[in-house]
Amino acid sequence: HGFTMVATMSLEQRMACEDVVERSLQQLLADPDWAGRYVSLTPGHPDEISLHEYKRHVEDGLMFPPATNDPRMVVSGQAQDWPYGRGAYISADEMTTIWVGFTDHIVINSRDPATEVLDLVFERLRVSTSFVETNDAIEFRRDERCGFVNSMPLLAGTGMQALARVPCANLTYDGTVDLVRQIIEDEGLELEVRLSPDRAWYPCGDCHEVGAAGMVQLAVARTYGVAEKWIVQKL
Repeated sequence: HGFTMVATMSLEQRMACEDVVERSLQQLLADPDWAGRYVSLTPGHPDEISLHEYKRHVEDGLMFPPATNDPRMVVSGQAQDWPYGRGAYISADEMTTIWVGFTDHIVINSRDPATEVLDLVFERLRVSTSFVETNDAIEFRRDERCGFVNSMPLLAGTGMQALARVPCANLTYDGTVDLVRQIIEDEGLELEVRLSPDRAWYPCGDCHEVGAAGMVQLAVARTYGVAEKWIVQKL
């Protein structure tokens, strides 16, 4: 509440939104179990990081790549005023991040490359989301019938993406995901193959369905008319 969509924000609104979010994250930063830090791309910001550090965070999957590298974001207006108003909270263990000013005002991420127990990842997401939602400075726009309002129609409803990167070397020996898609169809799985970049720092188009070592990125295809629990179960 209180801001237009990312694509139509003014420079002043972007910086004001970043300020609101950063102030709301102080509770997270003060919690010993989460701690971490906030980093900003806004020139002159007290927490501004260097281009070198930003690139390293992107390579590590902790921050988003430049919006100006994606023609879709440029055309839609989401890359306007780059990099003002953009930043990220990174937890101490680097398993939780909160992106500010990218595709939406806030994107909350929970990950764990070393586990197959999705409940643990989902619980971290729930806790970090509750930290944000209980802050008086932030109130998400939500329609009772249609769910959370966000910039991407793909995420209508819960606004939640659930993705897993799975090594499928034997199924992708020919350089395609045809066999993976066949299994998804035969088993009636509600999944789809997403582009899986080998590197996070890439211009749009330098990503493929098959990554290094046959890595395939799978995502639950549906976010509308379902619950977050259903999405986790399907993944």
